[in-house]
Amino acid sequence: MATRLYSVVMDCADPAVLGRWWGRALDWPVTFEAPDEVAIEPSDDDVCHDLAIVFVPVPEAKQCKNRTHIDLASRSAADP
Repeated sequence: MATRLYSVVMDCADPAVLGRWWGRALDWPVTFEAPDEVAIEPSDDDVCHDLAIVFVPVPEAKQCKNRTHIDLASRSAADP
């Protein structure tokens, strides 16, 4: 099964604040916001148009740089 990069997920103390900050820095709008998740995405004409950055809360206090991980998705709807 071929995969593609779907999103970069950042753990943080305050997803709304950090998501809005990165949205302004990258000129990407907030495209989803819930108490436990904020997502920003570029416009369709941006070179990164298929990528989202998602911010999620963690309960522990920050001790170093924000942890990140990547989410992969199938390239085909036929793949499980």
